[in-house]
Amino acid sequence: MTVKPNVQNQLYMPNAGECEHSVSTCLDYPFATEFYNSDDFRYKFVQEYKKLIKDAKGIDVFNCKIQTPTISPDILNVYIYVHDRSAVMGKEYRKLFPDSLGWLDLFYLALETVPLKEITDKTVRIFIEDFPLCSKAYSANESLSVLNKSVPIKFKDCISISISNTTIYIFLTDDSAIENLIVEKMAEPLKQMCYNAVKACDIDNVWSYEDFHIRIDTYDHYKKHGIFNYFNSDEMTNNTLL
Repeated sequence: MTVKPNVQNQLYMPNAGECEHSVSTCLDYPFATEFYNSDDFRYKFVQEYKKLIKDAKGIDVFNCKIQTPTISPDILNVYIYVHDRSAVMGKEYRKLFPDSLGWLDLFYLALETVPLKEITDKTVRIFIEDFPLCSKAYSANESLSVLNKSVPIKFKDCISISISNTTIYIFLTDDSAIENLIVEKMAEPLKQMCYNAVKACDIDNVWSYEDFHIRIDTYDHYKKHGIFNYFNSDEMTNNTLL
């Protein structure tokens, strides 16, 4: 969703000490949970924009951030973090924004009430972000240091642990180790152990056991493809899901 307004390069760049948006879901959490102070020039605009979204669409916005990416100084990105992105997708994207007050329309409507500094005519992009997913990925990622220490102690065949988005990956020595894990009914205790570690990092209480999954694979299969190829191909689902 793109139009052409104009943005001064430096004003919306990340300030010193200010978080920057990350394309990695688990690394975007600090940015998503960093709120503008009341003395920030963007604060009143964000409050007005959130109110308009609530009134027009019935959607509660968790946070809204406005930032020019350092690699694209001619762009103004508006990140809207919502509690239920699936509902937003259903209401808006599937219908291709048939309503007269889409996200950008409301953005400019908010500008009429609370003008932002130095916006005239360059590209503005709206991103609808899934906050619970962001929080889940963050807590899963935060649990890795604990899991890498504790899991191999109890499960001797565990060689490595990694994560993709919100799923924990456990890499065992070989196929027989995976088979033994299932035959000896230790797969569920392993999943529970991982869940407990993730839940301990669940700041926003977004995780439930029903939503939690781990995948188990052999370390040789993982190593054969390499971390990048493994997690960017069908290989990442060619394993055992619990």
